[in-house]
Amino acid sequence: MSYEYTAAKVNRLQNAIEYSRRQLLPYREKRLHAIRQFVGAHYTDSGSTERVPINLLKMAISIYRRQIAARNPQVLVRAKDIEREETASQFESALNNLLKDIDFETTAQKWVLDAMFGLGVVKVGLTPTGIDAYGYEHDPGQPFVDNVDFDDFVFDMTAKRWDQIQFCGNRYCLPLEAIKQMKMFGKKTEEITDSEYRMNNEFGEERVQQVGTGDGMYGEQYYSPIVELWDIWLPIENVVVTMRADDRGGISASEPLRVIDWSGPEEGPYHTLGFGDVPGNLMPLHPAALLMDLHEMANRVFRKLGRQSDRQKTVTLVQSGQEDDGRRLVESSDGDVIRTDRPEGTREARYGGVDQPTLAFLVQLKDLFVYMGGNLDALGGLGKNADTVGQEQLISRSASARMADMQESASKSVKRVVQTLGKYLWYDPVSSPKIKTKIPDTDFEVTLEFTPDIREGEIVEYEIDIAPYSMVDRSPSERAKTLGDLMQGFVIPLAPQLQQQGMKPNMAKFLELMSK
Repeated sequence: MSYEYTAAKVNRLQNAIEYSRRQLLPYREKRLHAIRQFVGAHYTDSGSTERVPINLLKMAISIYRRQIAARNPQVLVRAKDIEREETASQFESALNNLLKDIDFETTAQKWVLDAMFGLGVVKVGLTPTGIDAYGYEHDPGQPFVDNVDFDDFVFDMTAKRWDQIQFCGNRYCLPLEAIKQMKMFGKKTEEITDSEYRMNNEFGEERVQQVGTGDGMYGEQYYSPIVELWDIWLPIENVVVTMRADDRGGISASEPLRVIDWSGPEEGPYHTLGFGDVPGNLMPLHPAALLMDLHEMANRVFRKLGRQSDRQKTVTLVQSGQEDDGRRLVESSDGDVIRTDRPEGTREARYGGVDQPTLAFLVQLKDLFVYMGGNLDALGGLGKNADTVGQEQLISRSASARMADMQESASKSVKRVVQTLGKYLWYDPVSSPKIKTKIPDTDFEVTLEFTPDIREGEIVEYEIDIAPYSMVDRSPSERAKTLGDLMQGFVIPLAPQLQQQGMKPNMAKFLELMSK
């Protein structure tokens, strides 16, 4: 369906976006509060207003992120037709190389971290040709995956399912000089002026960026003047509309700068990640929301114990008339012999100090936090949980079962992004990435170009998946143990059968892998 600009249609779009942005306001504010607790009081002056001596939230989020996205995902491509297995192998190699080239590992880690505080969002597309205005990591004509801050994101809050949204989009900045040189918006380019980038959103609430940069606005502080824009994807019309941001940071009511047909995958340019579905709502119940009360209560109790400790004092009480004994006692040093007229007239007294029931309550809060977080001690390796290594591994695997749901959600979202990248790569009429492929029936590899001529058939004839647990962190000792178990459990017992088929274990390669 083509999109025809009318003032009434743009006005309705602006009102709908304004409504949804206002509905997302409480989520943005609570996210900002959680992130301030995450950074504590000593990150910057705009962090937490109170001290966070035991940052349980930071500990939990770091453990979760490490358990979910520690490494670059490994792509698996299978051909539905056995005759195209070689092409599938080459496609797999090209996709894995692309993920490394665009540093998808870092993007995925930030994506997961964003989802810990609300909704994680990434934008997938092709970098336009011309001057590099999108960042030094973007090569013209190459697919990209960029993180979108939740402060700059909007989606249709009237929808109950993601496939029913009528719009979604994001706000971003581009250098004015780059827009002028590229003539990005045709004749309308000459009318564009620079924006004053404010640190508040359109309704006055602070942006998360203010945690690190403090108060104020950006105007002349920019080396190169910038222009604040909105990209809005309309699934029904299947177009992407680019509009100016107004002086508040919201959608401008002026005529769109550009309307282009969306030629990418049908799921659109935006991919979301959330942990913890809520019935009838698109916003997830994120981990920070579940742990925030315990985190804040534990820190309030700890601060109270700190105040009690500061008030604690030890004094010497002197009976009336025995002031000389008290003075001599105070002025003496350890081991001195002093005269006293009446020893029972002076005594030492202790006042204040840490309240033991309150301290026990703090310990209980910490244990509850670890429990509600899914046995964080076992997940993060923070302490001994059993007497033997085998028992420790059983406890760790049991604790990881609490993480299985989040890991599965992340894997599904990453898989959708990788499939989108695969479509861009497969149908690119120009790109010919270099890959390594193995010569059949030999141990030799050769380097060749994955040209469009090699890409046989349609992409639907290939299954793109993510290797299970490929993003999960594994220590060198765990990898060595896996190799050892494989050798002892399968290769050595099956050695006679393998020799009958002309295969024999490559012990040199095995020792090389073990040494690494």
